Amino acid sequence: MSSLYPLHSYDCEPPCEHLPLRTLRERAEQWPSSRVSVQAFDVDGWRYVMKRSRPPRWAGLRAWAGALSCLAVFGVWPAPGRLRVGDIHHEAARLRALREQGQAVPRVYLETGNHLVFEYCGLTVERILEHMRPAARLALLSRVVDDLADFHRAGHWHGGAQLRNLTMMHGRIYRIDFEENVGAALPLPIAQAYDVLLTFHSMVDHLGGDPAAGTRLLARYLARVQSPGVAGALGAADRWLGRLRRIEPWLGARLRRGHDVRRALALAGIVHGGLAA
Repeated sequence: MSSLYPLHSYDCEPPCEHLPLRTLRERAEQWPSSRVSVQAFDVDGWRYVMKRSRPPRWAGLRAWAGALSCLAVFGVWPAPGRLRVGDIHHEAARLRALREQGQAVPRVYLETGNHLVFEYCGLTVERILEHMRPAARLALLSRVVDDLADFHRAGHWHGGAQLRNLTMMHGRIYRIDFEENVGAALPLPIAQAYDVLLTFHSMVDHLGGDPAAGTRLLARYLARVQSPGVAGALGAADRWLGRLRRIEPWLGARLRRGHDVRRALALAGIVHGGLAA
């Protein structure tokens, strides 16, 4: 969703007495079906985000692939049907529940049969990092790690914890995009470990070529979260990722330079080093 957010700021939400519900509903009804599934727009000087329901492509195949990945990485077989991505009503329910518990997530303004309108909560962290100097990037990544640890210590899981699904408004980190349903299919520590892997995999390109920084950040997370269950799940992931580390010397130079391979190798090193720290 990073492309949705302009490089200027808005207040986080309009006063409830000025909420243009009729206009928002009309905007939802007029949204052409050919448009993208998410868009940001302004009404009376306030910014909103609208999401349209769309049938997931290859949902069954993706669920089975996810279940097989969980078995390989964590040694746990979830029911594939429970791994299917939820719809916008699932997301709205999660947003409301998390907000009621004091978590920094967008307020839901309008829920229709096919649309969800919620508050705009700033630029994505991924985009903010692109405009920062190395020291400032590391400071922000440290905040991201602390926020994830606190979110997990409160008993929650995200399911889409990549940097593109974190935003910032007035210095506060918000979480967006709660379509994933992994927490309903996996034990909580494994769902939280999945969050960790997603977060750190998305961090790799922002570490300035210093994997040791990623190791220190993972050690910071583990020290803050104090969860033997999450550490154990990451240990299982480390054993699986170890296979990738072991075959690295046999990978061709061209393959090792590939973006996806470099990120996977970096993640493997971060997980192994962070657990050993």
